[in-house]
Amino acid sequence: MVGVRWFGPWLSTLVLTLAGTGVAQAEQADGAIILPNRQNFAFLLGTPTGEVARTSSSEVIRMFSEVLRKETDFNVQLLDAAVMIECRGKLGCISLKARARDYDPAARPSENGQVLPYREHVRRLKEEKVPYPRYLLVISNVTLEGEEDRMTAVLVDTDRALNLFHDASRKVSDWQDDVEARINSSAVLIPPIKVNVRDADETRSFLERLVVQDFRAFFESGGHWRPYGELVIEGPEPGLGVSIDGDTVGATQPGTTRILQMLPGTHRVELVHPDYAPFQQDVTVTAGAAARIDARPARLAGSAAGLHAVVFWGGIATAIAGAALVGVAVTNPSDVTTACFEAEDCQSNSAFLAFGHNDQSELARDVNPGSVLIAPLGYSLVGTGAAFSLGSLLTDENEIPWLPVVVGLGIGALSYGLSVALNGGGVP
Repeated sequence: MVGVRWFGPWLSTLVLTLAGTGVAQAEQADGAIILPNRQNFAFLLGTPTGEVARTSSSEVIRMFSEVLRKETDFNVQLLDAAVMIECRGKLGCISLKARARDYDPAARPSENGQVLPYREHVRRLKEEKVPYPRYLLVISNVTLEGEEDRMTAVLVDTDRALNLFHDASRKVSDWQDDVEARINSSAVLIPPIKVNVRDADETRSFLERLVVQDFRAFFESGGHWRPYGELVIEGPEPGLGVSIDGDTVGATQPGTTRILQMLPGTHRVELVHPDYAPFQQDVTVTAGAAARIDARPARLAGSAAGLHAVVFWGGIATAIAGAALVGVAVTNPSDVTTACFEAEDCQSNSAFLAFGHNDQSELARDVNPGSVLIAPLGYSLVGTGAAFSLGSLLTDENEIPWLPVVVGLGIGALSYGLSVALNGGGVP
């Protein structure tokens, strides 16, 4: 039965995934479905001196990532620390490295010999739903032995930076220096923030202050600040596929299903399963709140539940028929000696009455000839029917009850086979 319980949900999930119009890479944790509605946020941490910091780089990255995920819809996209050295700290170069996946400065789109504006590139990214880091945080951690760590944070709008780079005239030799100066004056969102930290606690406080105080206004204006709502689905059986706006994101859980990181707005929710009628409902999600829907899709005829009913009542009928056969065998002679003309012609006694029994012919050489044994067939059918009915009750109604059927048939075949083997020869 364990195998059936694991196989059923797996098969349902596979069918629903293949049937979905799109598949979002949702996560599942603590019984909740977590949608992947997060934006990339580029982060570069450099340590120019190479000395061991009071707070390790891995700890700084982890701390910042935790507070950013808690308060916003961003997910850290970490840049290699070598970028700081390669770009010699120039923000234009670092912005290009952060956006290397979506922007190629050597292949600027052009039309009729004219370079298209950068906003056309952004339009295409949004149209094609290409994720990219709009924001870039560069932290330089200067470490000296015996002194406090000196951390400097700079927040860059990469769209502004690449717009300046994209539209810059290449006719003068020092155009890159001019672009860098423009980026520092207009793409850096706030003046560099500097602080000395003595330990991990002060480092964490500094990073939290960056997100909660210094950067909050920019994140709020872009809709990134605590933007999520929650959807609670109540009522359905577990194992139904959950689709949000056409994307299959997971399956319903026992009891209540929670869907986290839902973006505000109206969403189409669908529940799909081969055994249930399709369920659809539009729901409006608000940031910081939980929307609820009561979903109880109707079960289709011929579903697993219908098969359970067939197996259960079929088992009852089979057991009754078997009991009737046992009654017939009990009310008739079961130990029959066949007639003998000569000693060598005598047949052995049969322990069971067979359907071919003929006690009217006293001169018959074999009045209980080889055929189906009545009593063994009867109690074999009783065992088979009992296994059908009891097994269907013990099997989850969302699972096809093939195991009770297999066990029941096995019990019946084994019972009858042993009876034939132990029979006194009445059946060949």
